[in-house]
Amino acid sequence: MKRETLYGILLIIIMTVAATAIAAIPFIKNTLQFSSLIVGILLGMVFANTLRTKMPSGWASGLRICSKQVLRAGIVLYGFRLTLADIAVAGVPAIVVDLIIVAGTIGLGILFGKMLKMDSDTALMTSVGSAICGAAAVLGAEPVVKCESHKTAVAVSTVVIFGTLSMFLYPIVYRLGFLPLDDFQWSILTGSTLHEVAHVAGAGNAMDSAGAEIAATATITKMIRVILLAPVLVILSMALSGRCAGKGRTRIAVPWFAVLFILVICLNTFLEDIIPADIYKPVFGKGGIVEYADTFMLAMAMTALGADTTVEKFRQAGAKPFALAAMLYLWLLVGGFLLVKFLVPVVQESCAKEKWSKEELALIRAEGDVMRVLTVEDEADSLFLRRQVRDIPFSALSSEDYKLLCSKMIATVTSPEQDGVGIAGPQVGISRRIVVVQRFDKEGHPFEVFPNIRIIAKRGELVPGPEGCLSVPGRRGDVPLPATRPAVAASGAADLNSAAFAESPGAAADNPSRPAANASGVSGAAAVRDTVETISGFTAVIFQHECDHLDGILYTDYLP
Repeated sequence: MKRETLYGILLIIIMTVAATAIAAIPFIKNTLQFSSLIVGILLGMVFANTLRTKMPSGWASGLRICSKQVLRAGIVLYGFRLTLADIAVAGVPAIVVDLIIVAGTIGLGILFGKMLKMDSDTALMTSVGSAICGAAAVLGAEPVVKCESHKTAVAVSTVVIFGTLSMFLYPIVYRLGFLPLDDFQWSILTGSTLHEVAHVAGAGNAMDSAGAEIAATATITKMIRVILLAPVLVILSMALSGRCAGKGRTRIAVPWFAVLFILVICLNTFLEDIIPADIYKPVFGKGGIVEYADTFMLAMAMTALGADTTVEKFRQAGAKPFALAAMLYLWLLVGGFLLVKFLVPVVQESCAKEKWSKEELALIRAEGDVMRVLTVEDEADSLFLRRQVRDIPFSALSSEDYKLLCSKMIATVTSPEQDGVGIAGPQVGISRRIVVVQRFDKEGHPFEVFPNIRIIAKRGELVPGPEGCLSVPGRRGDVPLPATRPAVAASGAADLNSAAFAESPGAAADNPSRPAANASGVSGAAAVRDTVETISGFTAVIFQHECDHLDGILYTDYLP
């Protein structure tokens, strides 16, 4: 590697260290909720439009390595944050939406290009970039389309511009709650419509900083879309074979980093089961060495991407290519929203082949009113508690088995042996999105059931405090990271209430027992009605605690 290239990489490393330090400032982290990735691209953009002209030209190759090879390596390492269960959560909805987005974007791009009377190569390259993975898709399509280099540059400029715009726009819209989407739908929208892999990483990380659980599923959705680059290039090669005859052999670009990403997820699933937790967690777990290194690499890529984003690129794009990219951008925003809002729930429902599994029915219909609570002291229970849960099919919400499950969960959490204030489906062996919460914010403190609940917004003062859990018996701990435990609001359907229960000061399980600030937002589907509520006070803490269980998270994950 040339010395000039190393200097370019070193420059990005120094800028990334600065971005990481700035992102750790309380105002930046807690108030603006900017991650190191967002700060990095902002620093890079400032550099690009001020000092970039004074940088030796030989250093540019180092910046390109950071924005491409380092980015891809970071995405591969991101696989250690995920398991096959996480892929299953995205599953069919992500594939269906990705297919429609890719096919629709390319088709509309060609049509819009003809309407604008644009050069067909430029229109096709811009469409492929907007449809799949931004600049990487454009560069991958170049040897297939065999267009002039300036057309490639124009296509790359337009997709980078609109992709960068989305990376800032999506987190803002998410925090303001303008779109009626839950975290899962936001994940699919982000992964299926943002242009670059880096844009998805940046936007997802920013939304996670605001208390969401979006980045993981968004990345999976995006990587499914990236994998579609290979078949799209094959189809393009066949479609253009006549036109490209005599221009030499066409080389199909295969996105190997996307394949490696999936393989790392498989490896992580295997390692999580065989490596002891005290070894696995500090290396591969949340806040571990691999996650820290991966976040730094992604921040390097974002910084390098920003360092290549200049005002001049806006000028070079020209009017027509910019207009085409803007039209495709509007399609991605509006079409993507409509798909995730209305199609994704239908796909999820159709994928639920049975209302309940045989194992679930056995637990629900077992004798007795009180169900066994799974604990981390049992190895099999501990693995089950880490699973990603499924929704309850809408048709099942009117079944007698659902009503029986609700009554048994309430009986379990209120039994003298437990004396809790909330319980989630996984804790009683039901891997479904359902929680029971005691409403200390209502008269009489009734217990209410919320099926298919999802937190859609978190706002308010961040208040740290002690945690406890039915599934972690005999242990309590102070959660030191208030930014990850903000007050929340929750939504769902309170279609089954128990008799009122008095507050029990001595409750030891699933009772975080601390006040919370005002909170906002959740959504869910119910047998009777959908509801969206703003929850505040101690009840908001219980909602977040129980919803964490639905994502395979225990309060102990927040402890050092």
